[in-house]
This record gives sequence, C-alpha cells and structure tokens, in this order.
Amino acid sequence: MYFVKNGDSWGNVASRDGWANPTDLCEYNFKTRVPEEINWYLKNFVGCTKSNDGKNYSFSSDDSVKMTDGSKQRGHIFTKNPITVTIPPLDDHDRTRKAVLDLFSICASTFSKIQFTMFDFNLTSADFRKVKEHIENRRIRIRYVPGIHGEYEPIDDTLNLGFLSAHGVNEQALIAHELVHAVMDDRAARWVTR
Repeated sequence: MYFVKNGDSWGNVASRDGWANPTDLCEYNFKTRVPEEINWYLKNFVGCTKSNDGKNYSFSSDDSVKMTDGSKQRGHIFTKNPITVTIPPLDDHDRTRKAVLDLFSICASTFSKIQFTMFDFNLTSADFRKVKEHIENRRIRIRYVPGIHGEYEPIDDTLNLGFLSAHGVNEQALIAHELVHAVMDDRAARWVTR
C-alpha cells in the first residue's frame, strides 16, 4: 500500500514500483484500463478531489482520507513493492498535528476519566480514543491556519488551529473543545450509513 501525495502521478509511481506502463498499475489497482472507470475509482476509493488537467483526477496530499462510515482508509493505492519515500521535514501543518497528538499523551489520565452526560448526549474516553485513531490514520486532517483560534470542519474532516504547539492551558482547552465537535461528526457519519 502506498499513500499518494503532491507530485505523484501514475507515471512516476509506476516507475518507482517497477511497472513498464502506468496503465498496468491502474489495472492492478482497479481491474480496468478505461480512463472514465479509473477516474471513478480515484474519486470514490482513493478520495481524489483535484485535477491538474480539468478532466482526470490527480493525486494530492490535501485530499480527505475519511470514508463516510469512518471505517476505511483512503488516500492510498496498491503497489507490488514497498516504495521508499524520503520524509520531508515537518511543515507547520505537521507541527500542529503533532501538538494535537502530543496532547493525548500529556492529558492521558484526564482523557481516561472523561464521563459526561447531558440530555441524550454522552461523552466518554472511548470517544476521544476513536478521534485520536482518526487523527493518527489521517482520517481527520489537522491544518495550521494563522489568525484563527480553532475550528472543526465536518464537511472535510479537518481541524484548523491557529497555533503550532499546545503548551498553554488555553490551547489545550481549545483543542479538547474542537475534539468534541469531531466526536459528534464521527457519530453522525456512523449514524447516516446505518
């Protein structure tokens, strides 16, 4: 399995994986060589939303990686061989994502004790574990957006934060608040697909 990113194409991924023809890699993944069918799979299975030429989907690091039922990973294709990728230095989005994941470790005992009920809404430590798993697997994206405090966008499963670290109690409380929105979105996604 190979997670596609900006700059990837069928041609350069196929070349790195040892395929003579990029269409062979398409067929290996989707059992078809028909461009319209490949595009359908790129949209519905890989999760592609961008196009470089206006008619065919392109690989992008920015595409969402959460299926509507919250259970299957997107953003990857299958290769015959492991493709070694040099990991670039952390950018601001990665640093913010790391701050959110670090918060789960820093506040592990607090998250483990959460048991909250109001009317028909229950919030437990299991909810936060599920959201942490979504963040680790990039089903929920974390973006650094200067000038904002924080906001969770349910449409594309993105947590936008305006800071690079969560050392202060205000940043930690804001992240926890936005994670509750992610819990509610995860529940809604599971409920819709039943």
